[in-house]
Amino acid sequence: FLDIQCLLSSLDSPILDTFGVRIGNDDRGGVLLRKVEASLSELDVDFQCISCTSQFLQEMSLHLMTEEGKQNTSSLSERMFNSIASILASSFVQHELDKLVYEAQYKCPVSEKYNATFTSPNYSVFETSDRSDMTSLVVGVLS
Repeated sequence: FLDIQCLLSSLDSPILDTFGVRIGNDDRGGVLLRKVEASLSELDVDFQCISCTSQFLQEMSLHLMTEEGKQNTSSLSERMFNSIASILASSFVQHELDKLVYEAQYKCPVSEKYNATFTSPNYSVFETSDRSDMTSLVVGVLS
């Protein structure tokens, strides 16, 4: 039996401020994502239209089998992987990981700090721009 809270509570807990953000440049506690990479050399998509009434789907099926179709699919996949990697390496994801590790010490039944009635702190809210990470992902993939 492996409890994710207990696994996380075994890590050194970072010290968080009222926003739930790691204080200072302390790299000792928690989980740190410094760089996330993904690599794809070629993506071969086998798309066969068995009972299609759409001319577009029939043409797409044929295009995906060509060298140009494979290159286009691989290029799109590579951009998607890079955009996802960028999001995973973002400060937002790091802050969420820090909160998970910090709170795990109170949620693991075998931890010295275990508290059966623990509820996550009400962290202060950041002021953000109107643009979301999902918008960035879509724009990054399409560009």
